[in-house]
Amino acid sequence: MGVEASEQSFTDERGELIIRRPASGVLVFIERGYLAGSRAGEIIKAMDSDLRFNPKLTLFVDGEKLDGYDPPIRTMPTDWLKKNAARVSAQHMLVKSQIARMGLAVAGLALGTVIRGHTERRTYEEALRRAIQEAPQRPSASPSWKA
Repeated sequence: MGVEASEQSFTDERGELIIRRPASGVLVFIERGYLAGSRAGEIIKAMDSDLRFNPKLTLFVDGEKLDGYDPPIRTMPTDWLKKNAARVSAQHMLVKSQIARMGLAVAGLALGTVIRGHTERRTYEEALRRAIQEAPQRPSASPSWKA
């Protein structure tokens, strides 16, 4: 039997990070407000964990309501993506704020075609639906994801 989709939430007075796993190999990061650099560790931990059980990941970052972030929020995941690029199909990013757009541009320069930027929710949601539909069944040996 496969593992159910799950959600984790990390909130402080300045911002919120939600991590969703809607399908095997599909990770969604919802970032709101201002994210402290310490949240980068949660992002890396989630990607490392899922990579153990999936040959490839498709990542989604919903930064539509992201106002800003400490540098590690951009640098640590970018370094992780460079190291694991062969096992990441794409990272889709929905951005609105100027700082998030700048971060997307910098990440795009570093990572090339792995990054897929979206400024409209419709195209981001279409890509997410497609990734969920195309995802393989979760292996029964994978963890419960419910921390």
